[in-house]
Amino acid sequence: MNYPEIEIKTYSCPRCALCNSNGRPLYSDLKDGLFGAPGLWNLKICTGSDCGLVWLDPMPLPGEIGKAYKHYYTHTSTTERASSPLKQFYRLTKRRWLSSRYGYPTEPQEARSWLSHIPHYFLPTFSGRAFSDVRFLPFVEGGRLLDVGCGNGDWMATMAKLGWGVEGVDFDPAAVKSASNRGLTVHFGSVESQKYPADSFDAINMNQVIEHVPDPVGTVTECFRILKPGGRLVLVTPNAASLSHRYFKQSWRGLEQPRHLHIFTFDSIRNTFTQAGFKRVAVGPIIGTSVSFESSLIKHSQGVQIDLSKYGWRSRPFWRLFSLMQHLTIPLTPLVGECLCATAVKS
Repeated sequence: MNYPEIEIKTYSCPRCALCNSNGRPLYSDLKDGLFGAPGLWNLKICTGSDCGLVWLDPMPLPGEIGKAYKHYYTHTSTTERASSPLKQFYRLTKRRWLSSRYGYPTEPQEARSWLSHIPHYFLPTFSGRAFSDVRFLPFVEGGRLLDVGCGNGDWMATMAKLGWGVEGVDFDPAAVKSASNRGLTVHFGSVESQKYPADSFDAINMNQVIEHVPDPVGTVTECFRILKPGGRLVLVTPNAASLSHRYFKQSWRGLEQPRHLHIFTFDSIRNTFTQAGFKRVAVGPIIGTSVSFESSLIKHSQGVQIDLSKYGWRSRPFWRLFSLMQHLTIPLTPLVGECLCATAVKS
């Protein structure tokens, strides 16, 4: 895919957005090999001892960053395929697990199926996926859930079926249109621009979003303001200290220049939440087999733009085995997980 060049205007950003430390050069003159955004991009890493934030310098101007999303993949919704008996059994086991651990409601026939509960005790991939599917959110009866960066609305639709009152916001107009066409309540723009009243939501999800925003502390601060007391913010983002980044370096999928403006570590994301007002923050690793797989594709593409939608790691035996190994080893080495998940509760 080759698209016409449209200049993205930038501004100098020599210092860390979190601790104001100087940055040292990490990578230079990187192209966007995924979605054809124009320009060459440089990344810096914070020199602060307890930070590790990675960011673009120069940084796209806020009014210009939309040009990098012209051919992004959040525009279309996925269509549900007919479920095989195995998929139906997995869905049943997941609902049973979420009911017992997170309080999600189940149908009477699901509650009676004790056999469906067993796989989660023996296969870590089952329980790990069940938890991540709901972003580690306990169920709240009649709860309001905001999905920041909702994309095409797939996850919102899933959570609505589980009993949440859902609402979404996204700065990609094509994604907003796609989600709205499904009957979902979705607004265009940033979460800050919506001007929600304080204490509006029981939970907020930001899945692979914080790395896209120009002011991460400001965005998380706004989430703190609009959460109800006791409300929960869950955030998932690539981990700049991951083992995959250390191996693939400038080919790492988590960089995604110039759409990823800031890339976090465990320390830097914790600092972001603290500055935003949260006092109860937990950060843990997330398995990201797709990140490793796509990084390998980028590395072997030798600079040629590739279409990741044509590939899938789940169809390849080696990467399925790699995923299982990640689930078994990540509890021992959490800091090198492909992604990190930060969960904070508003006191």
